[in-house]
Amino acid sequence: MAEDSEEKPKNFHEMELDNRILKAIAKLGWQAPTLIQERAIPLLLEGKDVLVRARTGSGKTAAFAIPVIQKILTLKQTAKRQEIKALILAPSKELCNQICGVVQDLTIKCSQEVRCVNVAPPVELGVQKPLLVERPDIVVGTPTRVLKHVKAGYLDLKKSMELLVIDEADLVFSFGYESEVKELMEAYKFKLDEVEAFKYRAKDAWRAVTRIAVREARLKEIKQEIFNCQKLKNYFEDNPTDLQVLRHDKALHTVRIQQHLSDVPEYIVPPTLKGMTGLSKKNKRKRDSYQTSQASSKRFQAKKSNPLLSMDFEGFSKKKRKKN
Repeated sequence: MAEDSEEKPKNFHEMELDNRILKAIAKLGWQAPTLIQERAIPLLLEGKDVLVRARTGSGKTAAFAIPVIQKILTLKQTAKRQEIKALILAPSKELCNQICGVVQDLTIKCSQEVRCVNVAPPVELGVQKPLLVERPDIVVGTPTRVLKHVKAGYLDLKKSMELLVIDEADLVFSFGYESEVKELMEAYKFKLDEVEAFKYRAKDAWRAVTRIAVREARLKEIKQEIFNCQKLKNYFEDNPTDLQVLRHDKALHTVRIQQHLSDVPEYIVPPTLKGMTGLSKKNKRKRDSYQTSQASSKRFQAKKSNPLLSMDFEGFSKKKRKKN
């Protein structure tokens, strides 16, 4: 019963992906997205910044490669000239080769539209210059190699880059690439003062989610301890129903909605996003009016069906008709 009530996982064709990507996925034999792909791809397609943690072999590379390719194909529809749109950084040459291989597999049906270049191989910079002069859509490399190309003037990311992916970010920083990454990001001036007002709201949201996650993780540990407890084996043999209930108990994925987070006051919104608030408020008004009309319609129907409230009684009239 708990499984039926949960939302069904999205398939690739339900994520509004380009047909060429779907054909490539079908050719690779991927029948359904993995858990990390199911969660990350929709968020990345919406343009959100995502921090992902997953095990090796979970499909993490495809989880960021698919949205990157989709974004590039969308931008190509209105682009006036060829530009580098995505930069993917990885801590090792082998991982860069793997990423580039996955991207090439996913772009097999649109290889003319989306091109990927791997600058990680340790060759002379001049050898890779012709590849970068053509401005490939995706550049993959280690932070050191990418920075060398930027300093040599072969790679210009400042004006055109739309997407940045750092694969195995913890290893990138632990391998000593932190200074290179910071130097690459120097050209991009992030206006952190504009989002300063959101700091406390973000903390409230983070605390609410974290509290639930910690509680569920602890409950899971306790369940495992109960299942493995030798002293309780006899009890569960005598009471198998209790064991079934414990095994199929649904996780409480409920986060208390905090009212002060449901709406953003006008004074908090940074000047650069002022134009977007009108649209979001308009959509909110439409949604609220629709919900209000639906609720009033339900109340009207309930009142109409209740003769004590509607004062609409047809009992005697029916009897008269029968007599006639």
